[in-house]
Amino acid sequence: MANKIPSGITRQHILAAIADLARGVPHLFGDSVRYDVLYDGGRYPPKAVIGLAAERLTGTPSGPYDFKGGRESACFRILQAHGFTIVEKNHRHSVPDRGARTVEPNAAAAPAASDEPSGAKTPRTTSRNPIWTRDELVLALDLYFRVGQRVVGQEHPRAVELSEVLNSLPRSTSEFHSPTFRNPAGVEMKLANFRAHDPTYSGRGLSRGNKLEKKIWDEFSSNLEALRAVAHAIRTGVTEASAAPPVDDEDFFEGQVLSRVHRARERNRKVVAKKKRHVLATTGRLACETCGFDFHAVYGDLGRGFAECHHTVALSQASDRRSVRLSDLVILCANCHRMIHKTRSLHDLVAFRALIRSKH
Repeated sequence: MANKIPSGITRQHILAAIADLARGVPHLFGDSVRYDVLYDGGRYPPKAVIGLAAERLTGTPSGPYDFKGGRESACFRILQAHGFTIVEKNHRHSVPDRGARTVEPNAAAAPAASDEPSGAKTPRTTSRNPIWTRDELVLALDLYFRVGQRVVGQEHPRAVELSEVLNSLPRSTSEFHSPTFRNPAGVEMKLANFRAHDPTYSGRGLSRGNKLEKKIWDEFSSNLEALRAVAHAIRTGVTEASAAPPVDDEDFFEGQVLSRVHRARERNRKVVAKKKRHVLATTGRLACETCGFDFHAVYGDLGRGFAECHHTVALSQASDRRSVRLSDLVILCANCHRMIHKTRSLHDLVAFRALIRSKH
């Protein structure tokens, strides 16, 4: 058996290989027999990891007989040198096996292999942590730029700190948080995902991720001031959001955390009642400030005093200020209120009025 592992394999090559295995990229390696690489809540066959990492480096596919596996092999030494943990199969570790794949049809004649000689193994299916939300990706991208557009390891204090913040974010009560949920290893991999969208990075970055990453990159990469303001608002809004009612619209304002805080403010009965009294005393009616609809004028006594209040100041622009002034609120009909949230331009009522006028 040859030992053709090229020199120069980096941690990023290995992370890219793990990402490929996790998303089912076909390869010639079988499942491991005695050892697994542990990473981000999964187990991966060591030889397959190094084989795909070598392919990332050289551009040439590797096969199971190109190099040796096992405890004293160069394969294992490279993984351990880059901080990866390798355990025996019977090691008690509550993580699923991942990365075992069948060989592509055109490579069916190639022998399967693992860290020790063996026949091919049957692929296993596993559950995964839920995909990253908008709030989580904003926080991760903020960290990516704060550390100089580089990937910090899972033991880095900032990766550990962000992991703790991510685990404190309010999420759907139906979601189950596993021990690996948004752990520092996951933070490290998400930073590597952003490199795929970074034009200043000469490598390929990790291909694994969700489509929202590109949207977040396009929205904030050229406006770091806005990114940091939104990230700050998410961090400082966690406590408020945990007491706010759940929302079922992730496309509402900046994300789940800020939408909950924003909606909770709009449902503040005291300030809403005070705003309505002020508008009635000033104008004599509760007409929508964008389209002019008046519930009382249309529905009579049934619509008397009925209107919705909208908070115009984006939480990402409010810094640490948490008080609400009457000038921050506007009277809207239900239709306009729903539509203005759909636009994401929550503070730009002038543009919204222009939109309405352009349709009539």
